[in-house]
Amino acid sequence: LVLSNVKISPNPTLGTSIVSFTISHEEEFSLGIYDVHGRIVSTIFSGIANTGKHQFILDSNTSLMTNGVYFVGIKTLSSFQAYKLVVIQ
Repeated sequence: LVLSNVKISPNPTLGTSIVSFTISHEEEFSLGIYDVHGRIVSTIFSGIANTGKHQFILDSNTSLMTNGVYFVGIKTLSSFQAYKLVVIQ
């Protein structure tokens, strides 16, 4: 999975953020939010994405996410890429 133009906005977030990125070719992947220990907090998407631009809503207004640093992780069969997300409730 080759990503480009990865953005998380707003970041820091008070609740809802949007992660957007462009994928260079179709591939199966999962998008999730991870805590600082690498544990999955929430799975946002799991499946096959087509080539092109994608946007996903990240909702941190849950009991599972308190103030702190999290990571938006994009995982494929061969790679894992993480991007920092700061939550301020």
